[in-house]
Amino acid sequence: MVYNVDLVQEQIRIAAGEKLAIPSDMRMRGHSIECRINAEDPVTYSPSPGTIDFLVFPGGHGIRVDSAAYQGWRIPPITIRS
Repeated sequence: MVYNVDLVQEQIRIAAGEKLAIPSDMRMRGHSIECRINAEDPVTYSPSPGTIDFLVFPGGHGIRVDSAAYQGWRIPPITIRS
């Protein structure tokens, strides 16, 4: 984000056999923060299924949120296959 390069787009381009399209005169601007929230028990770190009762994402100019979560989503219990 701070270099104004979409890394996911570049990964897709490379996977498709195209060349990396990053300019040689890149300049860093601003700040970038990554946050990951997991549905885990804080003591055992085991998966913790349940419903997301309240969820508000940040917004505004330059704010990017990549998520599959939404308010009301029921996080399913993990299924162990043998």
